[in-house]
Amino acid sequence: MALSPDGWTLATSSWGGDVKLWDVTSALQIGSLTNIQHRVWSLAFSPDGRSLATGGADQMVRLWDVRRASKPSNSKVTAAKS
Repeated sequence: MALSPDGWTLATSSWGGDVKLWDVTSALQIGSLTNIQHRVWSLAFSPDGRSLATGGADQMVRLWDVRRASKPSNSKVTAAKS
């Protein structure tokens, strides 16, 4: 996971290689990065929050323009009940 410098956006990755962007105040998914061929192990925002670096199983670091992330349908984070 990585939190943007302004504290408003959270980037998460899954074992499947998906990277999702979340609005931390509303818990809504606001974007996703697609066409990632390998598992993402690390995430880091640039100081201005416009780019996201990903690193993973393919031993490559890629820079993504967060503003060009695909927009999802309304997805909301829900807490798991224990």
